[in-house]
Amino acid sequence: MRAFGVAICACIIAFVLIIMARGTNPYAQDLMNTFALPSSEHLLGTDYLGRDIAARAARGTLNSVLYAAASVLGSMTLGTFLGISGAWAGGRTESVLLATTDFIMAFPGLLFALFVGGLFKLGAWPIVMSLILTAWAEYCRMSRAIARIVMARPYVEAGVICGYPSSFLIRKYIFPEIVAQIATLASFGMAKSILYISSLNFVGIGLTPPVPELGAMISESLPYIRRHPFIVVPPSALMSLFVFALILIASKTEKRSDKFESERLF
Repeated sequence: MRAFGVAICACIIAFVLIIMARGTNPYAQDLMNTFALPSSEHLLGTDYLGRDIAARAARGTLNSVLYAAASVLGSMTLGTFLGISGAWAGGRTESVLLATTDFIMAFPGLLFALFVGGLFKLGAWPIVMSLILTAWAEYCRMSRAIARIVMARPYVEAGVICGYPSSFLIRKYIFPEIVAQIATLASFGMAKSILYISSLNFVGIGLTPPVPELGAMISESLPYIRRHPFIVVPPSALMSLFVFALILIASKTEKRSDKFESERLF
C-alpha cells in the first residue's frame, strides 16, 4: 500500500512537470474558446474564461503542495523543538507547555484559519501562519512524550551524570527516536493541510484570483457544473488522489514504526 501511495504521488508530480514543461500560460484567456473539450492544444479543455484547465490544475497543485509543505515544516520544527525543550527542562516549564498545547488542540484549527484569513486578506501566507500556530501542538506533545521515555533510560541518565552537554544527548539519543513518529505525523499533517488550504480557497480566503489553486478552481466551476461538469473533475481528482496517497504512505509508516518499537522493546 505504501508503494501504491508513492506511485500515485509520482504520477501527480509527473503530470505537473509535463504540463508545466509545455509552457502553457495558466492565466491566458480566450473568450472565443470557452468550455472547449480536451484536445491536443488543451489536454483537459478550457474553463469559462477560455483558460487551459490542465495548466491551471498543474499550477494549482503546485501552489497547494508548496503552502501545505510550508505549514507542515513550520509546525513540525516549532513543535519538535518545544516538545524536546519542555521535556528536558521539566518542572513548571513543562507544565505550562502542556497546558498551552491542551488549549491550542481544543481550538479548531480551521476556524482560526478562517478568522485570520478574513481579518488580514493578504494572500496565502496568513493562512500558512495560522495553520502553523494551531498544528505545532500535536508535534510538541508527541516529541515531548517520546523524549520523556528516552530520558528515563539508564544510558541517558548516565550521560547527564557524567556531564555531557544536553545538545549532544538530544542529538545522539533523543532526536533519532522521534524522527519516525514525527515523519508519520507530518505525512498526515500534509494531507490535512492540503484539505484546509483548498477548503479556505474554496470559500474565497487565501490566494487571490486569478492565481490558480485546487479549491479555488472547484469554487469557480460551481456555477457551470450542471452544463459542463467536466471542468470540476481535474482539480477534484488531483486533490483527492494526493490526499489519499499521503494517507496511505503515513499509515504504512506508522505500522512499520510501531513494529520496530515493539521489536526493540521485547
